Amino acid sequence: MLITVIFTHLFLLPLAVSAQLIPFANYDYSRNNQAVTINFDNDTYYYSDYYYTYGLEIKYYNRKLNKIPGSVIFPKFSGYEDVTSYVSIAQRLYTPKSITDSLIQFNDRPFAGTLEIDFVKVSNKAILDVDFINTLRIGIIGPSAGGEKLQKLIHDWIDSPDPLGWDYQVTNDIILNYELVARLPVLLTPSFKIAATGEVRAGTLFDDISIGGAIFYSKNLFDQDGAGKSNNRKPLMFSSLNTYTRYVLYNATLQGGVFSKNNPYVLSYEEISKLVFFIDVTIGCAWRNMSLSYTHNFLTKEFEKGTNHNYAGIKLAISF
Repeated sequence: MLITVIFTHLFLLPLAVSAQLIPFANYDYSRNNQAVTINFDNDTYYYSDYYYTYGLEIKYYNRKLNKIPGSVIFPKFSGYEDVTSYVSIAQRLYTPKSITDSLIQFNDRPFAGTLEIDFVKVSNKAILDVDFINTLRIGIIGPSAGGEKLQKLIHDWIDSPDPLGWDYQVTNDIILNYELVARLPVLLTPSFKIAATGEVRAGTLFDDISIGGAIFYSKNLFDQDGAGKSNNRKPLMFSSLNTYTRYVLYNATLQGGVFSKNNPYVLSYEEISKLVFFIDVTIGCAWRNMSLSYTHNFLTKEFEKGTNHNYAGIKLAISF
């Protein structure tokens, strides 16, 4: 696996010149006054219903959020004149492979649901296009996150088998996580850029360190002068590839919360994968103040007896 990871970072990333770096919304609406994005993740696009099986996140961007009290906890970077903040609310569901078995699925992923509110501050140095992204997650993992009710409601709507294993889900615990992402361009042109990325996450939900890269490409359709010119009256196609290798120290969706000790079933640290590889590919179109994109996500197994996982995301962004 390690050889595959090294090969991907050294060779696949530079070759994927049709891909993109999209730090914020589908297309970079963060530099507008306000924007809203809605992102829906699901694995049923690939005829599966397990592991990370559902996610809904709604983000609201507004420069005025830079001044809210919570922003003072984030480090300030000298010379970063373009600062944008957003808040988001997100709910995510995780299940084992069998959701119709009423017994605990040992050696598999535990049922878990999360509900959180995030505050994010993005600092960008326009000339070099270097980004620092600070995130504070606050929320809950466990029954109070509403994962069981939501999945049963969805399955009732689509006339799908009733999920039975939520009685053994990860118990209630708090989510308090801080994350820092740094993106440093390696190659930058008007139409595409390649960047190296690094991320550190610490808190009660995730503790890990990641390195990777991303490539961004965009082109105005029907533009005889070529890509890279800004013209929101013409449709703009964009695509991306993002990849990272993550060293995992703690994952509450697998191991249970930091403070809860009475989980019916969770995995031990010895059972989780310490090295995880992730890659996503996005294609999308932006026109006027809107964009729509589709993302395919691939994640290697997160625990030793698990399998690789594919899921998709659809994102709509509107700026105003």
